[in-house]
Amino acid sequence: MNNDIQEISKIRSQLKKHAGLTLLVLGLGIGFWLLSWCIR
Repeated sequence: MNNDIQEISKIRSQLKKHAGLTLLVLGLGIGFWLLSWCIR
């Protein structure tokens, strides 16, 4: 039972990392899009 909890916490921390990276990439993408739109 304890082993399952450890696995779940590992998966959760990995998901948090992936979510952070995804948000970062989305933020950068939107930022660049807004910049290029403003420059036009």
